[in-house]
Amino acid sequence: MKSIMDRFRTFYTAILVIICPLLGQLITLLLTSLVFAVDAFQMEVPAKDIGSLDKSLVLFQAVSYSLFSFLIIPAVFLLLLNKPLLRTLWSNNKVRPLPFILSILPIVTMVPFVTILIDFNHSIELPASFAALEKLLKESEAQAGNMTNALFYLNDTRGFIVSTIVMAVIPGIVEEFFFRGMIQLQLQHDFKNPHYAVWVTAFLFSLFHFQFYSFIPIMISGALLGYIFVWSKNIWYAIIAHITNNLIVILLHYAPIPAIQGSALAGLAFCAVIVTVAVALLFRKVVKSQRLESGNITLAIKDSVL
Repeated sequence: MKSIMDRFRTFYTAILVIICPLLGQLITLLLTSLVFAVDAFQMEVPAKDIGSLDKSLVLFQAVSYSLFSFLIIPAVFLLLLNKPLLRTLWSNNKVRPLPFILSILPIVTMVPFVTILIDFNHSIELPASFAALEKLLKESEAQAGNMTNALFYLNDTRGFIVSTIVMAVIPGIVEEFFFRGMIQLQLQHDFKNPHYAVWVTAFLFSLFHFQFYSFIPIMISGALLGYIFVWSKNIWYAIIAHITNNLIVILLHYAPIPAIQGSALAGLAFCAVIVTVAVALLFRKVVKSQRLESGNITLAIKDSVL
């Protein structure tokens, strides 16, 4: 049985990527229907009705989907088939001050570059022959935006705290556990190529946000999170960086900054790339010099199966 598992490990990883979010969505819809006495399977979120949504329902769905899709179901899967990976994933959990700061800084410094990527991504137009697909993608993007905006209707201190927990902290923890801690780690073990593992996982990470017109910036952010994990061998630094990224989005909603356009933005973005790369490499050097690998996640677990 073990040899069969080893042989088809990548296949099981692919199945995991597909099944966990689908089961998470199904469980969320079932629970929503039971708890709120609504037909969640038929429920839509038109943009014009965002303000009238039951905020507790939206919060419930957001938390339920994140927890079941990216934490509970994957954790059960690991408990059944791969306990060694589940144990070692959290074995290196010591967070040191300097790497902590350096894991946050690249996320902050890359904001201008991400802004340009978002503008570029939104400017993409598909050929006329793909008009139906383009319409579907725009509807999916709008739907995702509607659900996010529904959470932002809590425009007070309590709303900010709730938004931070639901949109920054919980996704930061569970998505890193799933994408970097499970998928990327397994791909790196299978193919012995960290760059392949980082970018394939970043692609999947962006794909599962269902936001085509933000696909490129989300993938780039996912790749940065992936390298933070590869270099540090510590999932908590990736979690901290992910939470920071989400928190920036929330802060920009509650306290927007003046827009920068044209050549000024391009120049700022160029500088942002240079600084981000420099800080990221400094992070790599620091975590290596501090020998965090003494408690690292072993990438060669003989019985590791996904």
